[in-house]
Amino acid sequence: MNTGPGHPEHDVGPFSTAPMAPGRYLRAHSGGVLRAGDLPIIAKYVLDPATGCPVVPLAADGPDAIDESMADSLPFLIPDEGEGGLQLLCSVADLDPRTHESPDRHLIYHGPSHQRRWALLRVESARIANRVFDPQLLIAPNPLRSAEPGLCKLANGHKEHLLALARDRIGRSLDRAVMVGIDPLGLDVRTNFGIGRIEFTAPVTTPAAAHEAVETLLLDASKGLS
Repeated sequence: MNTGPGHPEHDVGPFSTAPMAPGRYLRAHSGGVLRAGDLPIIAKYVLDPATGCPVVPLAADGPDAIDESMADSLPFLIPDEGEGGLQLLCSVADLDPRTHESPDRHLIYHGPSHQRRWALLRVESARIANRVFDPQLLIAPNPLRSAEPGLCKLANGHKEHLLALARDRIGRSLDRAVMVGIDPLGLDVRTNFGIGRIEFTAPVTTPAAAHEAVETLLLDASKGLS
């Protein structure tokens, strides 16, 4: 795909803040529908920090198990099968939950899963409405991966400020907020209504910049409490 200057996709990348950038859309949601033939599979996902690909739990056997003949070409519709969402075409790569970090990440985000098969969805193509995107425009390793535990500890150490921030950005009716992840576009926060998203005003791609951005968000939220 041509993404040079003057082309409509110029400057759209995995961490672009453009309104319809596919990477921003992917990171703003946490669930979708896998379409395995006529079988719709509702799946909550996390993004693998090492690759940026979605990771989901799947049925290992039974009527909801994905036929291996379909595993190389599965549509993943985010957030659902409605018009105008993000449509990914994916292939399935099985993960070993004993050695891969993403199943534990999924537990932290979404709680326990009763499924026993874990799959990384390799994105082959992406589409929003009538616009088709190269996978490189939404899938990328998280450059804040190494700093994430410390940044989560920082935010969760200021529970009242984080909750105030979440109420302002996600919903006034929240009574719980725990930061569980961060990437250059924003924070993932687990609430009593599921995963919510708090976006930065501009991308942050270094741990130092991310630390400053998180501190600024918490400080601004604290002012509303005084």
